[in-house]
Amino acid sequence: MLGNRTLSRDQFDICAKTTVVDNVTVATKLTELFCPHYNVTSAQCDEYFRFNNVTEIAGIPGAASGILKDNIWSNYLEKGEILEKADRLSVDVSGHKSNLHLYVYADIATSFTVLVGIFFPSVTGIMAGSNRSGDLKDAQKSIPIGTILAIVTTSL
Repeated sequence: MLGNRTLSRDQFDICAKTTVVDNVTVATKLTELFCPHYNVTSAQCDEYFRFNNVTEIAGIPGAASGILKDNIWSNYLEKGEILEKADRLSVDVSGHKSNLHLYVYADIATSFTVLVGIFFPSVTGIMAGSNRSGDLKDAQKSIPIGTILAIVTTSL
Protein backbone atom coordinates (compact mmCIF):
# COMPACT_ATOMS: atom_id res chain seq x y z
CA MET A 1 0.00 0.00 0.00
CA LEU A 2 1.15 3.50 -0.76
CA GLY A 3 -0.91 5.71 1.51
CA ASN A 4 -4.39 4.25 1.05
CA ARG A 5 -3.82 3.09 -2.55
CA THR A 6 -3.12 -0.52 -3.45
CA LEU A 7 0.10 -1.01 -5.42
CA SER A 8 0.50 -3.50 -8.25
CA ARG A 9 3.48 -5.55 -7.12
CA ASP A 10 4.67 -6.89 -10.48
CA GLN A 11 7.34 -4.21 -11.07
CA PHE A 12 9.18 -4.17 -7.74
CA ASP A 13 10.32 -6.72 -5.17
CA ILE A 14 10.80 -4.85 -1.88
CA CYS A 15 7.82 -3.03 -0.40
CA ALA A 16 9.76 -0.06 1.02
CA LYS A 17 11.15 3.27 -0.13
CA THR A 18 14.71 2.45 0.91
CA THR A 19 16.72 -0.56 2.02
CA VAL A 20 20.11 -1.11 3.63
CA VAL A 21 22.79 -2.85 1.53
CA ASP A 22 26.30 -3.23 2.97
CA ASN A 23 25.47 -0.70 5.72
CA VAL A 24 24.43 1.92 3.13
CA THR A 25 20.85 3.13 2.60
CA VAL A 26 19.87 2.78 -1.05
CA ALA A 27 16.71 3.42 -3.04
CA THR A 28 14.52 0.43 -3.86
CA LYS A 29 13.04 -0.33 -7.27
CA LEU A 30 9.75 1.13 -5.98
CA THR A 31 11.42 4.48 -5.27
CA GLU A 32 13.10 4.45 -8.68
CA LEU A 33 9.68 3.96 -10.31
CA PHE A 34 8.18 7.00 -8.56
CA CYS A 35 11.36 9.17 -8.34
CA PRO A 36 13.48 8.62 -11.47
CA HIS A 37 16.76 10.00 -10.05
CA TYR A 38 16.07 9.21 -6.35
CA ASN A 39 15.83 12.83 -5.38
CA VAL A 40 12.70 12.73 -3.24
CA THR A 41 12.57 16.52 -3.00
CA SER A 42 12.83 17.18 -6.74
CA ALA A 43 9.92 18.09 -8.98
CA GLN A 44 10.40 14.81 -10.86
CA CYS A 45 9.44 12.77 -7.80
CA ASP A 46 5.76 11.82 -7.58
CA GLU A 47 4.03 14.04 -5.01
CA TYR A 48 1.76 11.27 -3.69
CA PHE A 49 4.81 9.02 -3.18
CA ARG A 50 6.70 11.79 -1.39
CA PHE A 51 3.97 12.50 1.19
CA ASN A 52 2.67 8.97 1.91
CA ASN A 53 4.11 5.91 3.63
CA VAL A 54 4.58 2.48 2.09
CA THR A 55 3.08 -0.39 4.10
CA GLU A 56 2.65 -4.08 3.50
CA ILE A 57 -0.68 -5.70 4.37
CA ALA A 58 -2.01 -9.26 4.15
CA GLY A 59 -3.10 -10.11 0.61
CA ILE A 60 -5.61 -12.65 1.85
CA PRO A 61 -6.98 -11.28 5.13
CA GLY A 62 -8.67 -13.53 7.65
CA ALA A 63 -12.25 -13.27 8.88
CA ALA A 64 -11.12 -11.39 12.00
CA SER A 65 -9.53 -8.61 9.90
CA GLY A 66 -12.84 -6.76 9.42
CA ILE A 67 -13.05 -7.60 5.71
CA LEU A 68 -16.66 -8.78 6.04
CA LYS A 69 -17.68 -5.46 7.63
CA ASP A 70 -15.83 -3.52 4.90
CA ASN A 71 -17.58 -5.44 2.11
CA ILE A 72 -21.12 -5.60 3.50
CA TRP A 73 -22.27 -2.42 1.70
CA SER A 74 -21.90 -1.84 -2.01
CA ASN A 75 -18.99 0.23 -3.28
CA TYR A 76 -18.83 -0.05 -7.05
CA LEU A 77 -15.88 1.39 -8.96
CA GLU A 78 -15.92 3.04 -12.35
CA LYS A 79 -13.40 1.97 -14.98
CA GLY A 80 -9.96 3.43 -14.21
CA GLU A 81 -10.58 4.20 -10.52
CA ILE A 82 -7.75 3.25 -8.16
CA LEU A 83 -8.53 0.65 -5.49
CA GLU A 84 -8.21 2.39 -2.12
CA LYS A 85 -8.70 1.36 1.51
CA ALA A 86 -10.79 4.05 3.18
CA ASP A 87 -9.58 3.23 6.71
CA ARG A 88 -5.91 3.96 5.86
CA LEU A 89 -4.57 7.47 6.35
CA SER A 90 -3.04 9.27 3.39
CA VAL A 91 -2.16 12.77 2.26
CA ASP A 92 -4.69 13.75 -0.40
CA VAL A 93 -2.57 14.80 -3.38
CA SER A 94 -3.06 13.56 -6.91
CA GLY A 95 0.40 12.45 -8.03
CA HIS A 96 1.66 12.07 -11.60
CA LYS A 97 -0.72 10.56 -14.15
CA SER A 98 2.23 8.67 -15.66
CA ASN A 99 2.41 6.51 -12.50
CA LEU A 100 -1.21 5.27 -12.57
CA HIS A 101 -0.06 1.92 -14.00
CA LEU A 102 1.72 1.21 -10.69
CA TYR A 103 -1.60 0.99 -8.80
CA VAL A 104 -4.36 -1.63 -8.81
CA TYR A 105 -7.30 -0.08 -10.61
CA ALA A 106 -10.71 -1.17 -11.90
CA ASP A 107 -10.34 -2.52 -15.43
CA ILE A 108 -14.12 -2.61 -15.96
CA ALA A 109 -16.97 -0.63 -14.44
CA THR A 110 -18.63 -2.72 -11.73
CA SER A 111 -22.30 -2.54 -10.93
CA PHE A 112 -25.07 -4.58 -9.39
CA THR A 113 -25.97 -5.85 -12.88
CA VAL A 114 -22.46 -7.27 -13.41
CA LEU A 115 -22.63 -9.07 -10.07
CA VAL A 116 -26.05 -10.53 -10.90
CA GLY A 117 -24.59 -11.67 -14.23
CA ILE A 118 -21.97 -13.65 -12.29
CA PHE A 119 -24.21 -14.91 -9.48
CA PHE A 120 -27.36 -15.86 -11.48
CA PRO A 121 -25.77 -18.62 -13.63
CA SER A 122 -24.25 -20.27 -10.56
CA VAL A 123 -27.60 -20.39 -8.77
CA THR A 124 -29.53 -21.60 -11.82
CA GLY A 125 -26.88 -24.29 -12.33
CA ILE A 126 -27.46 -25.49 -8.77
CA MET A 127 -31.20 -25.63 -9.36
CA ALA A 128 -30.73 -27.55 -12.62
CA GLY A 129 -28.56 -30.06 -10.76
CA SER A 130 -31.12 -30.53 -8.01
CA ASN A 131 -33.90 -31.07 -10.56
CA ARG A 132 -31.94 -33.93 -12.14
CA SER A 133 -31.14 -35.73 -8.90
CA GLY A 134 -34.09 -38.11 -8.75
CA ASP A 135 -31.78 -41.15 -8.70
CA LEU A 136 -30.59 -40.45 -5.16
CA LYS A 137 -31.16 -43.08 -2.49
CA ASP A 138 -33.03 -40.67 -0.20
CA ALA A 139 -33.90 -37.83 -2.60
CA GLN A 140 -36.47 -36.28 -0.26
CA LYS A 141 -33.75 -35.60 2.33
CA SER A 142 -30.69 -35.13 0.10
CA ILE A 143 -32.06 -32.60 -2.42
CA PRO A 144 -33.01 -29.82 0.06
CA ILE A 145 -29.82 -30.20 2.11
CA GLY A 146 -27.58 -30.36 -0.96
CA THR A 147 -29.31 -27.42 -2.64
CA ILE A 148 -29.11 -25.18 0.43
CA LEU A 149 -25.44 -26.06 1.04
CA ALA A 150 -24.62 -25.43 -2.62
CA ILE A 151 -26.29 -22.00 -2.52
CA VAL A 152 -24.51 -21.09 0.73
CA THR A 153 -21.16 -22.20 -0.72
CA THR A 154 -21.75 -20.23 -3.94
CA SER A 155 -22.81 -17.14 -1.99
CA LEU A 156 -19.68 -17.21 0.14
